Amino acid sequence: MLYALPPSYRQRALVQIDALIAQAERDLTRPDAARAGKAKSEDRLRRERRRLALLHRSRQFLLSDEFTRVKAAGRR
Repeated sequence: MLYALPPSYRQRALVQIDALIAQAERDLTRPDAARAGKAKSEDRLRRERRRLALLHRSRQFLLSDEFTRVKAAGRR
């Protein structure tokens, strides 16, 4: 059976995700002078973009109304 997250958990998770998003954005913009090779640099950039997109989707999911629907469905 599925249950909704408590509001306090959701708030803590949002704060942590916001911090991870800020870190991922910094990582995405940092120069890649320390790494050798264009392929490695492009691979790192691709991974950072995927990570940032996943974090944004996670944040969007936590802000969505999905939890109240799950909670309402569980009480039937």
